[in-house]
Amino acid sequence: MNGTEQRDGDEILSAGEGRRQGDIPLSRNEKILIVGVGSRMRGDDSVGPHVVDLLKERLGDDDSTGRNISLIDADVMPENFTRPIRESGADVCLLVDAVDLKLPPGEIRRVPGELIDETIPCSHSLPLSYIMEYIGEKIDTVELVGIQIRGTGLYMEMSEEAARGAENLVEILLSKGWRELPVYRKGEGKEEGPVNYCW
Repeated sequence: MNGTEQRDGDEILSAGEGRRQGDIPLSRNEKILIVGVGSRMRGDDSVGPHVVDLLKERLGDDDSTGRNISLIDADVMPENFTRPIRESGADVCLLVDAVDLKLPPGEIRRVPGELIDETIPCSHSLPLSYIMEYIGEKIDTVELVGIQIRGTGLYMEMSEEAARGAENLVEILLSKGWRELPVYRKGEGKEEGPVNYCW
């Protein structure tokens, strides 16, 4: 179907064997689903969907039987995509979102689930940690990959730092694999406090 799977009105873009030699590490044979979360109208909050765009450019839409990476742009409503995510058959689901960890803008971290505070008001109808737990009932590994923001004002353009962070994330995913992404440690940023992943 030219690389696009339709499930109950939701779209999954599948990346296939048309990738360049060396793009995907060969050490693991996992099926990976990458979900971009965020608003394209709010500056650095668009970094999650932007990562999906970059990966789509690199990997293409070739829906071959050997594919092992799929992409979803969930915008600001990841809860609307839980069914296709849970039914994707993925071994690993990476949710990519803008975060405020009090780190330099553009820094990338895997955020442990216990550090995502469900009580933070946000644009998602459901807390992201709850969505991750629900997805985790069907997918063995579910991780939040955050990119530190500079600003998320309405109609702002993405900052250079966030754009560079998105490019760096794509390079790490394609050359080394997601396990090489650094893990956020509590107190690593300049200020203590809960992880703020939406505004």
